[in-house]
Amino acid sequence: MASRGLQAVWLLLLSLGLTAAVHHQGDFIHTARRAQFLRKRTNWHDLIEHHCPRFGHTRLAALPINKPSSEEQEITDYKIQLSFDGDRILTPWLTVLGPRIEGMPLVEVQLRRAGDELKGVKARVLPLPDELLLKHATLFEDYKNVSHWPKHVLIHYRFRNEGDIDFNNGLYVFMLTGLVLFVLLSFNTLAGVQAKVAQLLKDVVGTEYDPLVGSAGSTPPGDGGSQPQRPYIPFKAGAHVE
Repeated sequence: MASRGLQAVWLLLLSLGLTAAVHHQGDFIHTARRAQFLRKRTNWHDLIEHHCPRFGHTRLAALPINKPSSEEQEITDYKIQLSFDGDRILTPWLTVLGPRIEGMPLVEVQLRRAGDELKGVKARVLPLPDELLLKHATLFEDYKNVSHWPKHVLIHYRFRNEGDIDFNNGLYVFMLTGLVLFVLLSFNTLAGVQAKVAQLLKDVVGTEYDPLVGSAGSTPPGDGGSQPQRPYIPFKAGAHVE
């Protein structure tokens, strides 16, 4: 019983190791493709290394498209799907040939990595830039020729490192936290200085001092404090002054 349990554990660890492949910089990533046209789907076919992405490298590959096994000459909708890392990561279906495609398409594939592991993929079809069109004029002519097979579709592989994104997010959070702490410390410092200034004025004057009223409890000079202060009467032109 114990030996069977150990065997089950080893098989489980082996399956986990196969599902999480480790890649090194520049390694070729296992890639397969299948096609869909005229309501038919082909089986998966492995790509040769010349058409596969290399881990961590940006590269451009010309993927051949084989002629569909059909008597119909016009293909209204030709789609492909790519799989990576042992069919673990798949792209959506991408239309590369049909009346809705203007010119020659460019398939942009963004592979997401974290360290030495492949985490996901995003893919979309874009119009071929003029710079690539000039460099691959022959492929463009063959692509537009209805009777020429196989045709080629340019695939642009590029990688996005999740570690760089996490670092940038952490840097933004750190800067925002520092800014909030700086504002709070500034308010606390200003409040402490204001209290010290008020206490200093109180110590110098002796009582609470208001620059508009004067010291609390003080009397106007010359009155001696014996007679109440006469009310002030504004001076008017032509009035008699005593």
